Amino acid sequence: MGGTAIIFVHGHMGSVRQFTPLISALGADVSKYNIPLPGHDGTVADFVKSDRHVWQRYVTSRVAELREQFDELVLVGHSMGGLLLINAAIACPDKIKGVIAVSLPLYIKLTTLGIRIRLSCIGKAVRGEDERVTAAREMNGVSGICLANSYKLLPNIQGLLRVMKETRKELGKLTVPLTIMNSANDEIVSLRTLSFARKSLPGVKVVTLKQASHFWFPKEELLMIQDEIDHACLQIKL
Repeated sequence: MGGTAIIFVHGHMGSVRQFTPLISALGADVSKYNIPLPGHDGTVADFVKSDRHVWQRYVTSRVAELREQFDELVLVGHSMGGLLLINAAIACPDKIKGVIAVSLPLYIKLTTLGIRIRLSCIGKAVRGEDERVTAAREMNGVSGICLANSYKLLPNIQGLLRVMKETRKELGKLTVPLTIMNSANDEIVSLRTLSFARKSLPGVKVVTLKQASHFWFPKEELLMIQDEIDHACLQIKL
C-alpha cells in the first residue's frame, strides 16, 4: 500500500472518541487508524476481562500489521495510549517516524480536582456543568460504572501504574523522535513526567499546554496538537 499512516491510541478507560476532533481536522493525504483498546468502549464486565498485557500486545500487533502495509508510521497516543505506543516503538522502531504523546502519564498525582471530575462524570450531565467534567464523561470508554462496582476497576488501575513504571524503566531505549504535549493544568498527570522525560531522553520535544485538563482541550490547543501531527508528517515528505 505504501505512504504514511497515523495510528491513534486512546488511554486507560478511554475511548476512540478522544481523537474524533483531531482526525476530522487532518488532511486526507494520509491514512488514519483510530484503535480501540480491548475491553474499552464496553461495560465494566468487558473492561475487567482485559489487562495491561492484553493492551500492550494488541497495540504492538496492530502497529506491526500497519508497518507491513505502509512506508512510514506516526504514532499518536493519549495518556496510557502514549505509554503503549512508546513501548511498541522501543520494541521495533522500524518505519516509525515519531511518537506524539498527549497527556503522557509517566507520573501521576492525586488532586481534589481530579477526584471531583472523576466522581462527577459518573453521574448524568447537568446544565452548566464544568466542561472538564463533560469531556471526561464523553471520553469515558467504560459504561455502567457506579460506586458499588468501582472496586472492580482496581486491578486494572494497578495495571496502569505498572505500565507507567515499566515505561519509565525503558524510556531511555527509545530511538525515534518523541514529542510530549502535557498540560500544566492536568488534574491527573504530574509535571514530574516532563523532567523525567528530559533526563531520560535529552532530545525529547516538550510542548507545555496552558489550559487543557486531562480530557478536555480548548480549540487553540487542539490546533497545537494538530500542528505537531502535521509537522511529523511533513518531516517524512522532506
